[in-house]
Amino acid sequence: MEININCDLGEKSKHHSDENDPKLLEIVNSANVACGYHAGDEDSMNQVVKICKKNGVSIGAHPSFNDPENFGRKRLNLSSDEINKLLIDQYEILQNIAEKHGEIVTHIKPHGALNNMACEDIELATIIAKSICNFNKDLIYLVPTGSKMEEAAKKFDMRIACEIFAD
Repeated sequence: MEININCDLGEKSKHHSDENDPKLLEIVNSANVACGYHAGDEDSMNQVVKICKKNGVSIGAHPSFNDPENFGRKRLNLSSDEINKLLIDQYEILQNIAEKHGEIVTHIKPHGALNNMACEDIELATIIAKSICNFNKDLIYLVPTGSKMEEAAKKFDMRIACEIFAD
């Protein structure tokens, strides 16, 4: 079994500082980069991607509901088309930035309420899994062990990494 130390980064907002990101990027293997909907912006994404490249850290998209006021923690009921659009839009923002640095996005991990809801709801988990497969079937999908997200990902034969939280 291989252990990958992963961290949510680039989450500069009124709720969080990103001042520790450079230090964390010295010790993690992969980073989930906020894509601007719950936190972060193009500047923070550029900064994280640049340091990831320097340190050999894998770059992942960390999409969320468009809810900066609540840091992406408010549960929202969106249509499958709306979910698909928010995932694609956030992935593409980060992928375009990564490409400017000669890098690619290797994985994806939903943030906050989107992640929590999909852990419990097979319909939402399936919408997310299908959406990811449609825009990049090669992405590694980070899913909580034993969740509905893992179940849905396996139905689509996705590349998954099961996670546990240290906090």
